[in-house]
Amino acid sequence: MANTNKTYFLVSSWDFPKGSICLGSLTSSPAQPHVTLFKPGDDDIDTPTYPTTKDDYTDTMRSEKGGKGGLFFRFLDLFGLGAEASVKYDRKAVLKYSFKRMHTEWFIPSEELVAKAVQSKKAANHLKRTAYESPLYMITGLKVVEGASVTTLKGKGKGFTAFLGVEASQVSVGPQASHNSQSDELQTFSNSTPIIFAFQLQEIRCEPDGNITTKAYNSGALFGLDSDTALPAGMVEKTVAEQVTSEVLRKEFGDAFSATMAMDEEDGSTCTVILPETATTV
Repeated sequence: MANTNKTYFLVSSWDFPKGSICLGSLTSSPAQPHVTLFKPGDDDIDTPTYPTTKDDYTDTMRSEKGGKGGLFFRFLDLFGLGAEASVKYDRKAVLKYSFKRMHTEWFIPSEELVAKAVQSKKAANHLKRTAYESPLYMITGLKVVEGASVTTLKGKGKGFTAFLGVEASQVSVGPQASHNSQSDELQTFSNSTPIIFAFQLQEIRCEPDGNITTKAYNSGALFGLDSDTALPAGMVEKTVAEQVTSEVLRKEFGDAFSATMAMDEEDGSTCTVILPETATTV
């Protein structure tokens, strides 16, 4: 059975350009995936990576109606319109968002890569300082979106009808463009630069005797591979996966994260999204 419940952590802001977080890097905290204890070299990732891309996507949301919403929509809902336009949209507003491209790439780390990462100087020192009680986390998947455009409208029904006929390029007159009338307020930005907005993790626990165990933040088959698909040589075959819930996150991270459901805009599948502490769910 193919996996239908991938799990993604959202990054904590718009400040992660492409390249600021990389596959195979090791961090001590999911809240700071860009702060690394180990960064792989060009030849260190010795198992296949799996890229997928979605081009030219557009959707319209009214969050007051509830529903899961898209994964990128969850990011917009959490952090507002964008890097320059910091206004967080009203939950009774209409939000139209689009992107030119969403690119996802993931891999399953080999035992050799995991061992090299935890034995690196920074990682080894961190493990000693924490008496091997704190886990480390390897970045195993990244989602990058580019050319994002967002338009929101707060207003009455007639304003909503008019809004649906307006292209973002026609109303975008600046990063914080807005239009006000008695019935509506329009805000928009368009064509954002590429940013990393979500990532996947594998937890790694080490013991002083060198024993290493891993746990993927993912449930079901591994990242969409069919259950009867043979793993390439050298892949970690006994990685544990469990359903990621807010209760599981609370046990591991306190109140730093919460979990909800979303729709992956790239393929329409259901996924679990892990929200930083600033999040509220609908």
